[in-house]
Amino acid sequence: MKVICITQARMGSTRLPGKILLPVADSCLLDMHMSRVGRAALVDQHLLAIANGAENAPLVEHCQANGYQYVSGSEQDVLSRFVDSARFAGAEPGDVIIRLTSDCPLICPELIDAVVQAHQQGNADYSYLDLGFHPRGFDTEVFSMATLLAIHEQCRAQPQREHVTLGIYQADSGYRLQNVHQGKEEWHKYRLCVDEADDLTLIRQLVSQLDDWRNADHQQICRLLDSQPELASLNRAVIQKQAH
Repeated sequence: MKVICITQARMGSTRLPGKILLPVADSCLLDMHMSRVGRAALVDQHLLAIANGAENAPLVEHCQANGYQYVSGSEQDVLSRFVDSARFAGAEPGDVIIRLTSDCPLICPELIDAVVQAHQQGNADYSYLDLGFHPRGFDTEVFSMATLLAIHEQCRAQPQREHVTLGIYQADSGYRLQNVHQGKEEWHKYRLCVDEADDLTLIRQLVSQLDDWRNADHQQICRLLDSQPELASLNRAVIQKQAH
């Protein structure tokens, strides 16, 4: 059984265009993400599912320059883009697929491994990191290639095509769900994904204060936010977009 991690990526953010290539410290958001995913022990292969179109040319060039494996596909039909990426990686029905998003620069490899391990040991169709106990920005979803192919065939509504896994966790889907967490309830109030300028400000400030952002685990990151409420408040006004 192979574990394939697919990160969706695009340049066309409406709120912060080109955000994933914006600089942070000695890196950029995408490179931070790739570096940290690379430390996940259970991931066998990691590739990017990139939106096609001219505006994503700088992203393609960045991937080529840094040796990142990628597949380009539909801007709006992200579900088909994921299926194409998984097929490119040679995924078989029983293989494990991890879904991540590239606007999560501090994604945590130990949490990725925890969700994968729980999924492999349980009998759920879909396992996910419970954001009731973790900041948004640590988001991790795990399911099989067979499940991905099933929703690709079953789901026709545009929100389901755009948000990839919506057809799995909708109330009437019939899929078995499993939540995983290693955090604290009070950590759910923090926001570590990047959608707006305030999010980017927080990440830059946080990275400057971490001793080693490349290797900091989820507890170190959250405890730093615990100790500095003013830091955590920098992006408190940002509203998360909903899939519906």
